[in-house]
Amino acid sequence: ARLKEGDWVVSLMVQATGGPPRKFYIDNVVISRPRSLKPRTPDPK
Repeated sequence: ARLKEGDWVVSLMVQATGGPPRKFYIDNVVISRPRSLKPRTPDPK
C-alpha cells in the first residue's frame, strides 16, 4: 500500500507541476520507495 501510495503521489505531483526539479523528484522517489529504486543522490541515505 505504501509503495503504490508514494508512486501515485509522485505521478500526481509530476502531472500537476508538469515536471518538477530532478532533486525534488528523486527525493520523493527515494522517500516513497528506497528499496525499489536506487538513490542516485550522492548522500548515502
